[in-house]
Amino acid sequence: MATPEQCEETEAVHFRRQAETCWQLFADDIIIQDMPSGGVAIRTLAMSQGKLNRAVRVGLGSEIHPSPFAPSSATQDLCLYLAKINNRVAGTAALAILETRMGKVAHLYLDCPLSEYRGQGVHLALIRARLQDAQQLGVHLATAITRVGSGSARNVERSDMQLAYTTTVFTKDKS
Repeated sequence: MATPEQCEETEAVHFRRQAETCWQLFADDIIIQDMPSGGVAIRTLAMSQGKLNRAVRVGLGSEIHPSPFAPSSATQDLCLYLAKINNRVAGTAALAILETRMGKVAHLYLDCPLSEYRGQGVHLALIRARLQDAQQLGVHLATAITRVGSGSARNVERSDMQLAYTTTVFTKDKS
């Protein structure tokens, strides 16, 4: 089972790589600050309306979706998944193989079953496909970030992954 330290390091490596890729495209709009804890704080300015604002290994949050215009180095360890039902796209997901101090880790993210296919096992199938591929690649530790009690968390647990730890996410009040 993954330790909280392994999960947090994987998350920090994952978001730092995404921020560095965006920095190559929008250097004037992204600030990346390493943290003494081994984490990273990322601040995006006007270009993405703060979509990438995140500090990992220190307890704050948001998210990013890589651009199709990103340099190929951004996706060298990235696999994109497409689920189909009756030859129609039913959902998408991504898998990144990340090198950490403790070895390679498979990070599952960008899970997006289309709303009209929810409740039909699409999300669970995407999780299991990525875990199987990670195992075939010789990676025996996988992480996924979900909200406790969400449908995503239930599907992750159904795929035999276990809750390693929880963290608090602070967001700015939008009112």
